[in-house]
Amino acid sequence: MRKTAVLMQAFVLAVSVSITVAGGVSAQAQVSGPKGYPSKPVRLIVPYAAGGGNDVLGRNVSQKLQERMGQPWIVENRVGGGGNIGTDAVAKSAPDGYTLLLTVNTLTMSPALGEPLPYDALKDLMPVAKLVTTPLVLIAHPRVPAANLKELVAHSRANPGKLFYATPGTGTPHHFDMEWLKSITGLDATHVPYKGAPQVLTDILEGRVQFAFHALNSALPHIRAGRLRALATGGKQRLSYLKELPTIKEAGLSDFDSDIWYAIFAPAATSKEIVNFLHVEMRRVLENQDLRKTLAGLGFEIAEEISSQAFLSEMVAETNRWKKLVSDKGLKFN
Repeated sequence: MRKTAVLMQAFVLAVSVSITVAGGVSAQAQVSGPKGYPSKPVRLIVPYAAGGGNDVLGRNVSQKLQERMGQPWIVENRVGGGGNIGTDAVAKSAPDGYTLLLTVNTLTMSPALGEPLPYDALKDLMPVAKLVTTPLVLIAHPRVPAANLKELVAHSRANPGKLFYATPGTGTPHHFDMEWLKSITGLDATHVPYKGAPQVLTDILEGRVQFAFHALNSALPHIRAGRLRALATGGKQRLSYLKELPTIKEAGLSDFDSDIWYAIFAPAATSKEIVNFLHVEMRRVLENQDLRKTLAGLGFEIAEEISSQAFLSEMVAETNRWKKLVSDKGLKFN
């Protein structure tokens, strides 16, 4: 089992590197924005490990943007601090459109943790485009004697202090949602933070940790192969390709919703012309049928289009909602 997991991880890394450097620029007609932007390579910072959902999404989207714009789009993994290191690097970078961030709704959750952050996402970053969403799925190693959420809760209560759940880092949606779930159900488990989603998946496959919330895109092949057991989806409704998998809401938790959104950001002072140009081009790339097919196969759904300013307003509301939830329920994070 360990050999298989290692080989798979190596394969994903090899593919991701090849996507980044392959082939130069397409010969198709290319577009340019204000004052010939871009006139040099664009760096897309992914603040999480290679092989995870952010990374795979970033490399697929970057390849299409490179083909449209005639300049390299270079994906750079800047890992650490639950995404904060890479995010801070973009927030403090030159606002010229050449350093961008691809991240998730950790941005609206982190302020609720009560820890000081080196940036203010609502002031230091400008949303460019929301790209896709994917639900978090509650997965477990097959040796865990639970076929659903209720059985997992019962098993954890019968074995206090013996179960461990994994996340890609403190303050990530996976961590936030698990602590929320624990506060509602009395689930007994200890948090084990990792530096990225691929390591989480490896250790659950090996049985070193028992369960986790995980993005569906990377867990799905293992669920279908029987190497992981899916207990519930945190999304709003059952999944068309896993219709037998109940939602957490169906277990009686009507307010629970754990979709992840993925979006691209620029430093806040970036010109409106560049932000608007990038927004339009990213949404056009998402209309590409080959890309849509690839993303659907990875468990991503194309997000509805929303303007940068409207998205920023959504983020303000989300940030306040998470702060209220943490305060009302007394959630603790460690």
